Amino acid sequence: MDYTRSKYWISFLLICFQCATLKLYGHIGKVVNDTMCYYVEQCGIKGDGLTDALSGLNDLIACASRHNIPVKIVFDKNKAYRIDGKGKDLYRRIFLNRNKDIVLDGNGCTLLIHPSSRAFAVYRSENIIIRNFNIDYSPLPYTQGRVTKIDSKNYYLEFVVDQGFPLPIVGDETYYKGGKMVDCITANGETNKFYQGHSWVKKVVKLGDRRFGVKYDLCDQKQLRIGDYFCMKVEYPFPDVLKNQDAENKKELNEWLFTNWGSIEALESNNLVLENITSFASPVMTFLLRGCSHHKIRGCSIIAKPGRIVAGCSDGIHLKGNEHQPLIEECYFERTMDDAIHIKISGDVIAEVLSPSRFRIVHMDNESDNTNLGVGKEVMLFDRKELKQLAMSKIIDYQAINHREGIVTLASEIDGVSKGMCLYLQGIGKALIDRCNFGTQLQRAILTHQPTKVSNCNIVDNGKGFDLALMSEGIEGPPTQFLQVENCLFENLSYVGLCVDCPSLNYDQKGKPQLLIKNCTFKLPKDIPILQIKNSQGVSLIGNKYYINKGSSKAKLFEFQNTLLIEDSNNTYIER
Repeated sequence: MDYTRSKYWISFLLICFQCATLKLYGHIGKVVNDTMCYYVEQCGIKGDGLTDALSGLNDLIACASRHNIPVKIVFDKNKAYRIDGKGKDLYRRIFLNRNKDIVLDGNGCTLLIHPSSRAFAVYRSENIIIRNFNIDYSPLPYTQGRVTKIDSKNYYLEFVVDQGFPLPIVGDETYYKGGKMVDCITANGETNKFYQGHSWVKKVVKLGDRRFGVKYDLCDQKQLRIGDYFCMKVEYPFPDVLKNQDAENKKELNEWLFTNWGSIEALESNNLVLENITSFASPVMTFLLRGCSHHKIRGCSIIAKPGRIVAGCSDGIHLKGNEHQPLIEECYFERTMDDAIHIKISGDVIAEVLSPSRFRIVHMDNESDNTNLGVGKEVMLFDRKELKQLAMSKIIDYQAINHREGIVTLASEIDGVSKGMCLYLQGIGKALIDRCNFGTQLQRAILTHQPTKVSNCNIVDNGKGFDLALMSEGIEGPPTQFLQVENCLFENLSYVGLCVDCPSLNYDQKGKPQLLIKNCTFKLPKDIPILQIKNSQGVSLIGNKYYINKGSSKAKLFEFQNTLLIEDSNNTYIER
């Protein structure tokens, strides 16, 4: 048999195998416009909101993804698919593993998820579109109730749990460890607006049928009144997180395929589109993308259902280590227990200097995070103690030890390099955030470290509008870079309109002016600063409107420290 005929028979047998496997679902996909289409409702997967659909969905994805043409999987309109977390499926989420050219179209369906599980994970995949889903959790991953007693001096309160919400787990700080998992918030009992001030739970005591006492820490919550809301996370047991045991590619060795953080999570994947997704609850972050590039988040919402105070128990969108910066457009975010959007590329610390141009590095962020360094990529070498840039250089050789460690060789020798200094991968392009709206959040609408352009957005009832700073002792970096803000509204913020804290003037801030604010409107409460800017290489303010209280001091509204005001033109001050 010649090569051509052998190739034909191999392909034929492969298709027969795929068809036989997919017949288990009572349906074989059909090709429409060069795309293989599957309809979940015809595959024996129930959308009744009760039957665990996860294993069937993952089996369908595994079988359908064997095709060499694009695949589209369409869910049944308005159905509810249960992801229970108690079945035999090891992934505890819909999992795309090294897949390519797949569209998952929810068609307006709801994923109803147990809090020990999640919605989606995407691992080392390309050209994936996830669209038209509603995401909710049952039971809810947090509890909520009305405050009945307040002792802010001693960081103590009591509350009665609302009907329909889970009860908190009674325990003390030996049980509640790692404040990330036990964040709590308070909210105005009439307006439902979050009170600002981050706290976490230290101890919970049962006082009655649905009444509990809470000892908390960090913020004293002095603004709290009887009848206001108290909400706190409720932790559920998580399954073991799977790791990649691939020994052929050291950069993937022991790499976490996903974590238990994001409701929708992607790692090392390119050209991912998240579109028209509405999330009503999330145990931790809602969208988490790590080490991805060319990603788009479009038309998505994080919103609380009526009667609920919280829509997400941590960041709304958390993007880290993504070399190519994102497009985020036409989205709405409210009621997250942290930031609506956080964009960063965390640092890699020099663990050993092998030569002036060659170092052993270890990634600084969480143990599940990857270094994203590699040949041809540009890095900033930054001295965290002196708060200055030593060099900007290209990587000419990279030898992976595992997914977090490696040997870096730069194109040039660096004077004064020493152990403990950082390498910060330089992002490509600007993060673009356009036509988004931000309702009440615990902390910020946008926290970004990358060059970013924000346009046509409304930021209302947040703590801070935007925040730029080098955080967590340099782990969350790089040092603050360029920000352009156009045609945005900042209204009723609790702390400041925009806060830009650059560690020094001795590094590349990617622009001069480093901060450009144009055609924006600021309507802030009395004595709340419009801008707080430190160590910036320049600020330009053009065509903005500032609504200020009579007698307000401009010096207090615009707090500039070691910063040059490059342009201040066509701005209007309106007394009220």
